[in-house]
Amino acid sequence: MVLAFIGIAVVIATNLGYSMIYLSDQYAAATDEAYQTQLLAAGEALLATGASGTGPLAADFLLETALVIISVIMLRSELFSMWIATLGIVAHGLDLAHAIIFSIFIPAFGADLALTIGVPLLWIGGTLQLVWYPLVGWRFLQLGRGRRGTT
Repeated sequence: MVLAFIGIAVVIATNLGYSMIYLSDQYAAATDEAYQTQLLAAGEALLATGASGTGPLAADFLLETALVIISVIMLRSELFSMWIATLGIVAHGLDLAHAIIFSIFIPAFGADLALTIGVPLLWIGGTLQLVWYPLVGWRFLQLGRGRRGTT
């Protein structure tokens, strides 16, 4: 849980959305073309450091590590089926592999190789997570209603 909370804090701290909203509002209100050009340059610079920067990668690494650990604990528990736990390990493991590959490959080999290897892992892992999260939510609803048997 500590890893997850630290990861969430990193996500909040490195979120570019608020900065982009501010720059967008400033751009919309600007009447001077030179100032608009400066705001566009600031936005481009912000985006250049953005979504694949150190903060989001660190947050992804922390969150996905926490979710792999939670999935392993689910595997050992009688409350969740082996299928749900294994799906969580695979889904979050692929996303964790993506974060590791981006962290290592971008500085060592460049972004092209990291994207070629990491993005398919993210697609597959993300798609599997779209199945895993509803299954876990459904299981929590069942447990909340007092149905203890595994699904």
